Amino acid sequence: MRRQGCWRTLTIALAILSVAAATAQAQWSAPIQCSNSPKIFSYWQFYDFDANGNIHICWRNWDDGIPDIYYANNTSGTWNQSKINNAKNNILVITPDQVIHYFWMNNDQIYEQTKPVSGGTWSSPVRVDANPSGGFIQDVIVDPSGGIYFSWGHLFDSSWTPPSGAYGRYKPLGGNWGPTEFIQGISNDVWPQNLQLQARDNKIYASYRLTNYSSGARYKVRENGVWSSEKLVTTNAYSCNLALSPTGEIACVYFNPDPTPESGTDWNVYAMFSGDGGITWGPEVVVRDYGDLQRHCLAVYDDHGNLHVAWEGRDTESSHFNLYLRSRIGCVWQPVEMIHPDTGITPKALHVYNNTLWCTYSAKPTGESNTQVFLKYKNLSNDWTSPGPVTQLTAIGGENRVTLSWRNPPDADFLATVVRASTTGYPSGPFKDREVCVKVGSPNATDSYVDYR
Repeated sequence: MRRQGCWRTLTIALAILSVAAATAQAQWSAPIQCSNSPKIFSYWQFYDFDANGNIHICWRNWDDGIPDIYYANNTSGTWNQSKINNAKNNILVITPDQVIHYFWMNNDQIYEQTKPVSGGTWSSPVRVDANPSGGFIQDVIVDPSGGIYFSWGHLFDSSWTPPSGAYGRYKPLGGNWGPTEFIQGISNDVWPQNLQLQARDNKIYASYRLTNYSSGARYKVRENGVWSSEKLVTTNAYSCNLALSPTGEIACVYFNPDPTPESGTDWNVYAMFSGDGGITWGPEVVVRDYGDLQRHCLAVYDDHGNLHVAWEGRDTESSHFNLYLRSRIGCVWQPVEMIHPDTGITPKALHVYNNTLWCTYSAKPTGESNTQVFLKYKNLSNDWTSPGPVTQLTAIGGENRVTLSWRNPPDADFLATVVRASTTGYPSGPFKDREVCVKVGSPNATDSYVDYR
């Protein structure tokens, strides 16, 4: 009887998704070629948008020795490229004062150069890595205030404690670089790999995988200039990439071996979600389980709070990698899309700007032998109007279950109903305030759901 009494106090909250119909999803644009570089390989590209929506991009062009670094923009309506310098690593961002910040590395020394988005020449190089000096670029991010956080890795230095680790510096908008901050590192064998930075409000997130650990998605949070202790999302991950929604949700996407492989290597892409700032995480969601190897995933949220996950994957050990995307519109996962065949993914490949999703990749133009840098885009839905509420809602309790019935709203853009549960007057369970069901349905149709506990 006590168990049945629990369900008499069950509270069910229903949220209606504000999304476009799945059949009306936008298509990817034709490829946009950004580079025309002379050497065989053009790759490792990073791009950003200025206030007018123009794109500024840098990449490596290489066939032997130290790569050439090229820069291009489309401010004139066509793509104009120029060589910046020779460097082994490169990345750029644009700050709200419309200044491009270009970072590059050579001989284990990292420098910054700047210039206005409107044109002109690059400034003289300024050394960025210090205390410890020497290392490689990990990531750079512009926070909502316009400040820049730059991170680098410093490895195998017996004169430094720890000898290997990740470090960072912050520069406020229009200001100077602050002191070096330690992010994470334990020993020569254990340090943050593939560290990625994200920013929201006054917080900066650094997500990574620790080397020499079998697996684990980990991150730290910088708030008011201080890095938090390390937070573990899951031990069942071989990478960690966070995405921060404007609604407050955090997504962690990662790849890992399939625990029950069908054939071959069989690595899959997964996601976990937190609605309370990372205090707790929901169950693991399979984003992609197909073929031989799915890896190197990353994700972004759009302004509606919809999640877009990209990765590279191949069907068999002998097939080429393709570039894929899967979107979660509201709480409903859409079918997998191929962005482009026979290519891979690079860090920061996905951007959302002005309600448009962009992705960059490298590929060979038709009939050519050299790879070049490309962009594709797809326009996202502009419908910000939420469908109306469900009607005729009833909840009937029973032994170990509750039955919900309702009528969907008549709105044409209705896609699904999300059921969330919480308890009152009874100890909290692991499902408290969790999404327990997503019912895809039709406008104005009746629907129901039975939850067993």
